Amino acid sequence: ILRSDLRQRFLTVLVFSGRGRAVFRYNPLIHNVVAVGEDGYNGCTTPSGSRTYESGNDAVRLVRGDNRFMCTRLYHCNFGMKMVVNAA
Repeated sequence: ILRSDLRQRFLTVLVFSGRGRAVFRYNPLIHNVVAVGEDGYNGCTTPSGSRTYESGNDAVRLVRGDNRFMCTRLYHCNFGMKMVVNAA
């Protein structure tokens, strides 16, 4: 279990290496999770085609290498609510 150190307890990530999934649990009234590439992550932008999760309990399939996620609500990403999960 990895607990992010992001502000306001943005989310908790549970990584199951055997299944290659991350489970994001968060308050969907004030947060979301958007999977983005490196450019979107660095600029806190949501490129077209980005996958957005909003249930508050989302299982996301990880790809090998870096997987980048951020919250796009209320400029949260700009305040540091983003993370990279590296899947081996």
